[in-house]
Amino acid sequence: MLKFHALEVTDVSPEGEAATCLTFAVPPDLRDAYRFAAGQHLGIRTQLGGEEVRRTYSIVSAPGDPE
Repeated sequence: MLKFHALEVTDVSPEGEAATCLTFAVPPDLRDAYRFAAGQHLGIRTQLGGEEVRRTYSIVSAPGDPE
């Protein structure tokens, strides 16, 4: 079951023509929930134009990276 948390986007960085790197502020009480292993993906949802939009993105941080 998916569980979503409201996280602040702290940085948006273009990474070439077709990719963007997003950095999120993960509060200390959620850090365990956001630990990951190589190859995992992260589901993101937001509201755009009054509709819920969901996408899945690859995690590119190294395990243990604080961002």
